[in-house]
Amino acid sequence: MQIYEELIARGLIAQVTNEEEIKKMINEGKAVFYIGFDPTADSSMWDISWPCA
Repeated sequence: MQIYEELIARGLIAQVTNEEEIKKMINEGKAVFYIGFDPTADSSMWDISWPCA
């Protein structure tokens, strides 16, 4: 199982745009992960982003 599939299996990815491109970027280590915590919020925020050229 590759990283993208592991994230799906753990319920950490619910919806993406252009899934094939995102899957390729994550599995090849080209994605940068960010997780933000706000102790006053009802939920946490996840963001997967990558540098733009």
